[in-house]
This record gives sequence, C-alpha cells and structure tokens, in this order.
Amino acid sequence: MIIVSYDLMLVYRLADRVIVLYTGRVVEEGSVEQVIRYPAHPFTVNLIESVPGLPRTRRFSLSAKFAEPPSSIALSRGCAFASRCQVARSRCNEERPDLRDIGGSAVACHYPIEADSVSSG
Repeated sequence: MIIVSYDLMLVYRLADRVIVLYTGRVVEEGSVEQVIRYPAHPFTVNLIESVPGLPRTRRFSLSAKFAEPPSSIALSRGCAFASRCQVARSRCNEERPDLRDIGGSAVACHYPIEADSVSSG
C-alpha cells in the first residue's frame, strides 16, 4: 500500500518506508525509523521538528530561513531548498544534489545533517 500524506504521525504509525519530496523531487528516503529519528536533509528536519509527539533520537537547532517557496515552473539549476536552508552554501545554488546512500537511508543534499551539527535537548 502507498500512503501519500503530509501527516507525519500517520506515516510514522502506518508505514515501513518513507520518501520525502520537496518541489516534486525526492530529498530523503529510507525506513520510517531511520528518517524520523535520524533525518539528514534540512527540509526533513524542518518537517519533523514541526510535529509534536514524533519520537526523536536527537533535537535540532535548525529552522528554515524565511523565504518564498520556489516556483516549480522556474526552478534553479541547484537545490530547490537552498534559499530556505540553514546549511546551504554556494554549491547548493549551482549544482543539484543527487540522491545518495548515507548508510541506512538516502539523501539528496550536498551537506546532509550529521550528529556533530545538532544540539541535544
């Protein structure tokens, strides 16, 4: 069964695997446990942090920059989330990241979130 939902609590309770999309592109994919507990894409982090009650292994001090969402008609050649991303660098505006395995899940980010870039809490 495929579930398409913005309700991450529903996804957490019903699904085994999850794919997170941003502007119609996969930005993160993996088991529900891996993606919810150890998100690697900044957009996924923002989604999870906005849902009270989801089990988290760690807390983040990361929030999206205020920016208009990108137009899906006129996407830049780089990462579509770059203008809203707290960890974006110049490479993000110039080169679209490919989906790559990061050990247990896959992420389309040049600078995936790692344990040393989070705050405990």
